[in-house]
Amino acid sequence: MNYSLHWITGTQDGGTPQIRSSSHGWLTRASRALDEVTQKQEVTVVELKHAIDEISSRLQNVDDIQSQTEVDTDESTLKEAIDEAFRYRQRQLEIKIKADISLQQLVDTKEDRGSDTINTHNASNHRPNFLCNARLPKLELPNFGGDYLEFRVFV
Repeated sequence: MNYSLHWITGTQDGGTPQIRSSSHGWLTRASRALDEVTQKQEVTVVELKHAIDEISSRLQNVDDIQSQTEVDTDESTLKEAIDEAFRYRQRQLEIKIKADISLQQLVDTKEDRGSDTINTHNASNHRPNFLCNARLPKLELPNFGGDYLEFRVFV
């Protein structure tokens, strides 16, 4: 018997559903904490890295427990369980990805200016350089001369 699982879940059989719920709860808390850090007006590299590390650890824990849950899940409900787990994980991962972008911008800013904080509101609008430098083709538009009789032809 795995005593650590029994202690966490209060069950004799390992209690995968309770462990899964617990891991989801911890991931949700880590996700909210990371979101709060990224919502701050200014954030340091250390704060952001700590919050990202925490959510990464919680994501890995959820993945491990989900794998075990899938082994124990009846085949008739397996697809639905996997889809539900995927949707939950993606919502949490979106917050981590935004934070990773903010962290990269913070590191770039620190290297450029020597600053160890970033205005996170600007970080959320960060776009890769290749998108900023993209050029669209020039379009030649006809000019309307102002004569109302020619307007129907112009349109």
